[in-house]
Amino acid sequence: IVWLLLGIAVVSLFHEFGHVSALLHCGGIPGGIGISMHYLLPKGWSEINDTWRLSRTDCLYVDSGGVFFQMLITWVIYALNGSWLNSRAIMAVCVTSAQMVLINLIPNAGSDGYWLVKDAFGIEDVSQSAKSMFRKSSDSSQSIKPNEKIIIISLLIARNIALIYLLTVVIIVFSAAAARLIQEISSLLVEISSFSPSLACSFLSNSMSSVMVVIIVLQNVISSICQMMYGRRT
Repeated sequence: IVWLLLGIAVVSLFHEFGHVSALLHCGGIPGGIGISMHYLLPKGWSEINDTWRLSRTDCLYVDSGGVFFQMLITWVIYALNGSWLNSRAIMAVCVTSAQMVLINLIPNAGSDGYWLVKDAFGIEDVSQSAKSMFRKSSDSSQSIKPNEKIIIISLLIARNIALIYLLTVVIIVFSAAAARLIQEISSLLVEISSFSPSLACSFLSNSMSSVMVVIIVLQNVISSICQMMYGRRT
């Protein structure tokens, strides 16, 4: 768990280095950079507000710099682990980092994918743009350019495929973690009559990763529901 958290912190920091270095390369002035905790997971942050002064092309460099740097460091870690370290924890870092990149490229508000789509095509909300496009298509008095249709439909399809894939991964990982946790709790209840500090330590060491997975998934589900219902995250 410690190695996983440290690994996520490293790749998150490199991600922010990517944004900042791209901004510097394009003539902008970045602010602070660092790591904070988002519930149980590290999360990188950087101040790149100076991006608004750049051209569209330079904005795209800044938007994609984080993903580029993160994938670069992920491949380096993966290569070192495969040829030298052979650590399951570091492999988990690489897999988690790749999933983080995919999540970040989905054009939801605040993600790198959102800024890429906005700066490249001027689209702020893919779903709303698709609804507006279909309304215009049914209205003979309003026309929409074929290129715009292709862009919106392609983005909508890609976004939905990514969401379905990630939902499938979450369900599989959550189910495995929940089953493991139930198994460990059942074993603990069987031996509860001979409870000892060593038994408690054994339970924690065997089930801590499962507990973290269950908590992280549940907090994200609850947070997403609150965002949809009340327009804010908790």
